[in-house]
Amino acid sequence: MNGPQNWSRESLPNYTDNFLVSPADLDESLIYIQCQEKLFRISFSTIRKYSTYFQRPGTVYVIDNQTPETVGAYLYFNERLVFSPDPEHITPFSSVLPDSWEMKTTLAQKLHLWNICGQFGNYLLRRYVEQHIGDILTDWRHYYRHPVDHDRLENPEWCVLDNFGAAYQLCVDMRWDIQASAIVQSFVRNIKDDEWDDWEENLVEESLTFFWRAENGLAEIREAQRLAEARDAQQLGEVRSAVDIYVDGVLAGEALRNGR
Repeated sequence: MNGPQNWSRESLPNYTDNFLVSPADLDESLIYIQCQEKLFRISFSTIRKYSTYFQRPGTVYVIDNQTPETVGAYLYFNERLVFSPDPEHITPFSSVLPDSWEMKTTLAQKLHLWNICGQFGNYLLRRYVEQHIGDILTDWRHYYRHPVDHDRLENPEWCVLDNFGAAYQLCVDMRWDIQASAIVQSFVRNIKDDEWDDWEENLVEESLTFFWRAENGLAEIREAQRLAEARDAQQLGEVRSAVDIYVDGVLAGEALRNGR
C-alpha cells in the first residue's frame, strides 16, 4: 500500500471501526487519532489538555507517557497518538516511545509492528523497527537477559526461548520464511558463543532442540500447507464439475421437454 497523503477514515480501511480521525489544530497541520477501544476512549475535548504537545508540525507524539503493553501497530498503542498528515515526515520512532519499549515488548510484537508499518505505508517507522530487529538478531542477549528472578511464568517477556519461539511461530503463521530462517540462524549462532550459568544451560539445551526442530520442520510445514491447498482446490474443482454436470442434465431435460 502506498502511503496516504492525508490521514482519514478512508485511508485507514482496517481501523475505521476502532478509530476516529479529527484535526488536532485549526490549520489541520496535525491530525489527532482517537482510539475507540473501551479502555482507552477519551473525549476530543481532552485534546485541549495536551495543547502544548501540538506545537511542532510534522511530528508524531505519544500522549500520557504510558508504556505500551502490546506493540501491535503504532495505531494500536494504549497511548493516544498525533500524526503528521505526511507520514514520511516524522520523528524517529525512538523519540516517541518510552525508553524501555525495546526491552518491554517481545520480538513477535516488534515483527507485528514492522508488518503494520508496511501496510500503512509508513516506511520511515518500518525502517527504524527493521533496524532494531536486526540489532536484536545480531546480539539478542543485550535485549533479552533474564532479571534476577528467573521465573518464566512471572517474566515471560524476558525468556529468550519464549521470545524467539513466539516470534518464529508468528513468522511461520504469516509465511515470512526469510524472517523465520533468520531467527533460527541468529538464535543458534548467539546461544553457542558465550558462557552460561548453570540455570542457563537447561535453557540452552531446550532452546537448541526447539529451534533445530523448527528449522527442520519448516519445509515440512510448507509442504503440508501446499498439499492441503492442492487438496482443497481439487475438492472445489470436483464440486464445480458435479454442479456443471447437474446443470447440464437439467438443461438437457428441459430441452427434451420443450422439443416434445
